[in-house]
Amino acid sequence: MKIIQIIFLLLSIECFSQNSKIDSIYIMYDKYRDVHHHQKNNLNSFDICVDNKYINFGYGTSVKNQKKKKLDVKITNREELATIIKNDKSSHRIIFFIITKVKNEYIIYPTDYRFRTIYDRDFYFGKE
Repeated sequence: MKIIQIIFLLLSIECFSQNSKIDSIYIMYDKYRDVHHHQKNNLNSFDICVDNKYINFGYGTSVKNQKKKKLDVKITNREELATIIKNDKSSHRIIFFIITKVKNEYIIYPTDYRFRTIYDRDFYFGKE
């Protein structure tokens, strides 16, 4: 009887567990097109330019950034990023990482994409 209970327990855990796939998307920061909002004791964020719109990727002050000398991840270009954002669904979990280059090392910021804001590029620069 205990074996049946254990099997039932294991099957119920397997059936109701949330096994959603998590994708990691790495975006290279472009200092000429993108904006990095970084202020002490404030919410930090990146505004990444995609299809002449800015998408805000926020990250907290307590986020642990990784520093690497060499990148070993696939960088997503802006066209692929536009497609990913266009086809985004709440059931599909995506973790976005913004990569900046400072001197001879790369800093990788994990961002929070759930609370994103999309701005039109002309509105962002005040050309209404």
